[in-house]
Formats: sequence, structure tokens, C-alpha cells
Amino acid sequence: PFFELYEDFIKDEIRPLYGEPIVYQKIPNIRLHFPGNIAVGEWHRDRNYRDLNWADEVKELNYYLPFTKAFSTNTVW
Repeated sequence: PFFELYEDFIKDEIRPLYGEPIVYQKIPNIRLHFPGNIAVGEWHRDRNYRDLNWADEVKELNYYLPFTKAFSTNTVW
């Protein structure tokens, strides 16, 4: 059921945002953060940790979809 929901989400919500074909992960990453722990060690852009020529060519975007309410300090900054 999860993968059907994921495919529907890509097809119905993400794909219409672009005027061209898109490529996306077959199996999405799930990132967990626990209360009292650090979610992100430093302010950064993911593209800065990759080959810059590749990052400029690919134009990768990440979407943040919290499964719980996100507010104040209860979110990824």
C-alpha cells in the first residue's frame, strides 16, 4: 500500500509541477529525527556535497513531507 500511495503522490502532486518528464527515486528515503537529538549538524545545501557540475546539470530537488505536525523547533530548518 505504501508504494501505491507514493506512486500516486508522484503522479498526482509532483509530476504536474513540471512541464517535462521527471525522474524520481523508486524507493524514497525516510529520515527519522528523535526528540532531544540534533536533526541537522550544520546549515548546508545538499548540492555543496556533490560534484558542482553534476549538481548544476541534474537540478535535483528534495521534498520535505513530515508525517507529524511541523512547527517552531519541531521541524528541519
